[in-house]
Amino acid sequence: MSLIVSHISKEYPVRSGSLRILCDCSFELEAGQSLSVVGPSGSGKSTLLSIIGTLEPANSGLVFLDDIQVLSLSERDLPKFRRHKIGFIFQEHYLLPQCTSLENVLIPFLAEGRISKERYNRAIFLLERVGLSDRLEHRPAELSGGERQRVAIARALVYEPSLILADEPTGNLDRNNATIIGDLLLELSKTTMLVMATHDPLLAARTTKQFQINSGSLVKT
Repeated sequence: MSLIVSHISKEYPVRSGSLRILCDCSFELEAGQSLSVVGPSGSGKSTLLSIIGTLEPANSGLVFLDDIQVLSLSERDLPKFRRHKIGFIFQEHYLLPQCTSLENVLIPFLAEGRISKERYNRAIFLLERVGLSDRLEHRPAELSGGERQRVAIARALVYEPSLILADEPTGNLDRNNATIIGDLLLELSKTTMLVMATHDPLLAARTTKQFQINSGSLVKT
């Protein structure tokens, strides 16, 4: 299990020419390691995570996840690759309001047809793992902000991904819930890999590796 991000650059066209967001960003990560990226809003943290997660193309550079060059995958192959290899966690939980916690965690399986007993049991196991065994039938409106984010974490892990990408996962939470979510993510990253964009210096300091985006460049701190 490994992640290699090599010389990633990203520019956006503007009227005056181009706006460079990322410049020659590189790092490597192995199983059980976590990495945080800090920087002000608009510095390119989310863009970097989107490129690694194949949600956005890079202008140049390579990304290898488990020896697969992900930026060269076809549009046909990308959805399946994302489902099985990458778990996404965002600042907003993006839970379906009409679905229970358990149903929200099971949603990724719907793309592949019938939900097996094994998959059903895994969803329950993950909700128990994140401390929500008594919230399986609760809908998002009946959960606290921290509980909704824990459902989102369980959903991200349902396929046992190699990589978790977390974009400001504690940004909408109070300090107590932010600490709980941070503890949970770092515990879970021991069996996978975690790349996290955050404004929280206390959380960033707890990851295996720490980087800062400075004028588009990724600098180790």
